[in-house]
Amino acid sequence: VGTPISMPLTINNPSTATLNVSNLTTTGPFTVLGATSLTVPAAGSVQVQVEFNPPTVGAQSGLLTITSDATDFPALSITLQGDGQTPAVTGPQITASPNP
Repeated sequence: VGTPISMPLTINNPSTATLNVSNLTTTGPFTVLGATSLTVPAAGSVQVQVEFNPPTVGAQSGLLTITSDATDFPALSITLQGDGQTPAVTGPQITASPNP
């Protein structure tokens, strides 16, 4: 919570034709970092970064929707899941005594 983390997500294109992705959109506490339109070469792949920035502690989910010129799945939605954690305390810690 309060500290976003990003992870790579790979878009594969097993086709013999170039895949033109016109838009990458997300819901929930997820964001695509960088370009939201791209080209995936035939029989190739492209990696994108997806950031998870949970507003609260606990399990959270969202969707990544890939809009492209693919004939079989022109809009493909993928479920994204993350678990918001309380950040660890780092650095100096101050204690007082007596503790009221």
